[in-house]
Amino acid sequence: CRQRTTGRSDNSPQVDALRRLMHQLSDDFEIMETRLFKHIRVPIIILNFSSASGHVVETDISIGVDCDGVRKGFLDRLVRSVFARAPRALPLVRVVKQWAKVEGLNKAFDGFLNSLGWTLLVLYWLMDRGD
Repeated sequence: CRQRTTGRSDNSPQVDALRRLMHQLSDDFEIMETRLFKHIRVPIIILNFSSASGHVVETDISIGVDCDGVRKGFLDRLVRSVFARAPRALPLVRVVKQWAKVEGLNKAFDGFLNSLGWTLLVLYWLMDRGD
């Protein structure tokens, strides 16, 4: 993670890239929320995608950098490989993440776990139980 002399991460390139992306989105996307503050570690935009069939999918988009020797996307690939080996975990993760969303407990920006955090918590709980 790059640091400014003030000790804060310099996320200006990520913020600029997300702003450019927002201007290029098709009408199928609705911007629900932006977190593009220059002082936060991972700026994101939260979108709803509406398919032709009427289904709506919420997604977060972030643009990160390598940090402490860990490549961007490594953890995502690791979690996908866990689900490939233990597909029974996926429904429980989905239920817990939906519960956290309904209860307003899924926003790291507000001091709670983010979606990935809830996923990792459930996977740890399952592994600790031996499942």
